[in-house]
Amino acid sequence: MTTPLTRNQPIPVADPPTNDACRFDATLSLETPRLVEISAFGPLAAPQSANRVSATTWVSPGANISPDGHQRLDGFLLEIPGLMVQVLNPPAHYLPANSDPNQSIPIRANVTMMCGCPISQTQGTPWPATDFEVAATIVSQGVSTEIPLRYDPRAPGGAPSQFFSDRWVPGALGVYEITVRAYQKSTGNTGVDLTTVNLQA
Repeated sequence: MTTPLTRNQPIPVADPPTNDACRFDATLSLETPRLVEISAFGPLAAPQSANRVSATTWVSPGANISPDGHQRLDGFLLEIPGLMVQVLNPPAHYLPANSDPNQSIPIRANVTMMCGCPISQTQGTPWPATDFEVAATIVSQGVSTEIPLRYDPRAPGGAPSQFFSDRWVPGALGVYEITVRAYQKSTGNTGVDLTTVNLQA
């Protein structure tokens, strides 16, 4: 992921034994050149963050789309941009039994690359936490509040990729819409997830 590649250098698609890239092989029966559209949608495990990408290319009978006479495995590549963001707390449609508007409600989100690669503070990691800005925007009755989330090195279970804040105090009963957005400064990758809180008397 961090090794620079020259223009014609093959892109690695496998890192045995468990880290193979997603790929799809197909054989088309063509009589004439055709312009085809190739698309991908994902990640399916995080539909709230999934993106669709597509590209068009000409294919010709008897001409393999994989370079070097099909000796290379990378073929036609689609890259899905963005970040996977999942709000872990508060859960969707959170309705606490004790609706004390003067008690803080922690906000926690899991943020990873679209491939699932973790974000951490480990030295030498390809995805350092300092490269990411994560914040929650909370809206209720037309009033908007922004709460920055910081990387949590002491996340439950020692999990990486967790961003957290315990500074939000609603201050009043009502319904609160929370949008957590993450932004990678070096690439512009962005991801969003939503949740709601309902504080009732």
